[in-house]
Amino acid sequence: MTAAARVAASNGDPLTEAIALSKRLKLPYLRRALTDLVPTAKAQRWDPAEVVRVLLAEEAAGRDATNLRTRRKRAGFPAGKTFGDWDEAASSIPRPTQDALKTLEWVRNRETLCVCGPSGTGKSHFCEALGQAWGNNWPPLGTHNWPPAGRTTDRPWGELTGH
Repeated sequence: MTAAARVAASNGDPLTEAIALSKRLKLPYLRRALTDLVPTAKAQRWDPAEVVRVLLAEEAAGRDATNLRTRRKRAGFPAGKTFGDWDEAASSIPRPTQDALKTLEWVRNRETLCVCGPSGTGKSHFCEALGQAWGNNWPPLGTHNWPPAGRTTDRPWGELTGH
């Protein structure tokens, strides 16, 4: 019997078999969506290609979210601070400077950022938020050449001033 014939032949409930196959293929996000999506798609007479597209989109979105959490954990950010809880108006950093740094162009250009100032002015929060934003929009940390050749560091990525 060929592999196609083994997969195409159904011995029972196709949904149960699809769930088992998604488990075997390690597709957890697709599996979670299957139980809700298939009855809906069947009732609304979706095109089979649309069902597959939606299930694969669920898997891709789930994996993207997991990869982001993993990158943030590997980065070693101490508090999980983001720009979502950053108060731009309360900061002593001028707004145009904040906006320019948030573009992260300086990271792409491999420029160094040095942030200094008195205690309690939000330096750590701003730098961690920059690091979080970078992690949301850029490749995994391991793809960048850090530390530079000949230098070593045992400090977590988040302690390296957002760079």
